[in-house]
Amino acid sequence: LIKIKQMVEKSGLLNYPEFKLWIMVEVPSCALNLEEFIKIGIDGVSIGTNDLTMMLLGVDRDSEEVASVYDERTPVVLNVLEYIVKTCQKYGITSSICGQAPSDYPEIAERLVRAGITSLSVTPDVIDRTRQIVFDVERKLFKEKKWYNEFMAVIKKIVANEIINSLGYPTLQGKLFLDDGRFVISNISSLNPEIDLPVKELRDG
Repeated sequence: LIKIKQMVEKSGLLNYPEFKLWIMVEVPSCALNLEEFIKIGIDGVSIGTNDLTMMLLGVDRDSEEVASVYDERTPVVLNVLEYIVKTCQKYGITSSICGQAPSDYPEIAERLVRAGITSLSVTPDVIDRTRQIVFDVERKLFKEKKWYNEFMAVIKKIVANEIINSLGYPTLQGKLFLDDGRFVISNISSLNPEIDLPVKELRDG
């Protein structure tokens, strides 16, 4: 990784603010030593659950003789996935997943969202289901915060507008008007106005 980063640096790509250096985490040595890779300097990771599961379990998922043993829901696999996500969260870098696991097993998607994963990649046929999972988990986590009821009690009105974020993706920006005349501007992570995180600014009305 050090040599690769030096090559990228020589190319001049690191001079572009929008350029992000990610690594694939799909072998146990990378997953279990992730902190060392992060300390070298990366912006995010993409978890390849297919190969990672195969190597953690020592099972060839393409072999008819042992494919039935291959299962991403095995505790050791789930623990490693959660460790990766929480480690990325600890160091403030992006964590994503590109394997088949969250598409096949919604409970894995839910566990990763609870752990703090940044994004999930799923097959087209389960997009709606996964969005609902993310929404439900985020809403529950948000409501578990001690200041939730206090904050919701002082909101008089919510106005949301679609904007293009710094990465060029459409997102919702909400303006929450409080009962004391001030308002809060935040990016809305879902269509439910109760999920307004993170708060960006607090201004006088």
